[in-house]
Amino acid sequence: MKKGIFWCRGHTTGTPELITVSVQCNEYGMPADDVCFSSKSGENFNHMTEWNRLDRHITERHPYNYYPRGRVEIKNRRATVFLNPDINNEEIINLIKSKFELYDLKNVTVKSDGTTHYGYTCRDC
Repeated sequence: MKKGIFWCRGHTTGTPELITVSVQCNEYGMPADDVCFSSKSGENFNHMTEWNRLDRHITERHPYNYYPRGRVEIKNRRATVFLNPDINNEEIINLIKSKFELYDLKNVTVKSDGTTHYGYTCRDC
């Protein structure tokens, strides 16, 4: 299983694609490898910092808040997916579960966050 952050490109086209920054971890969220987390808590990644580290072919020179985004946290044998409400649908949730290898966990909670934290600027994507 993995924890980390993601952006969803093409969520309105019928062929959504996730851009992810993640790390393998155990069921308690402890990373399997040495990793330098960029979030304030020091336990996950920061969207703006990690976006700026991605190759321009991936970001297409868009700002970090261009696509709707979210994060996957794993603690105490539970996964919590925080995401923009615009991408909270079965197809994208299944894509997240697949990319972050969450199918082995019995408890995956999805929380829509309609605040500006997971907001984005591209309304016509």
